[in-house]
Amino acid sequence: MRNDSPKHRRHTCVICMGPACQLKGARDVLAKAKNAHGLKPVTVECLGACAMAPAAAVDGLVLANLGPDWVAQVDEAYSMTTSS
Repeated sequence: MRNDSPKHRRHTCVICMGPACQLKGARDVLAKAKNAHGLKPVTVECLGACAMAPAAAVDGLVLANLGPDWVAQVDEAYSMTTSS
């Protein structure tokens, strides 16, 4: 039986690979997303958040100015919203 509850499904993570984001560390953002449990990373040419680079969108929510611990923060946020 398939379990699509928020706790068990993979979250779509769109990583911006535009020039501004690449200059500010988009490759590191992508590497962290690839190693994160529960994230399914894909890349796009631009999210339109150049002034807040590097940027990503998780399940449609745009995240900007991503630092080295951004995956842990996203994981914590989802854990808080999906706990019973």
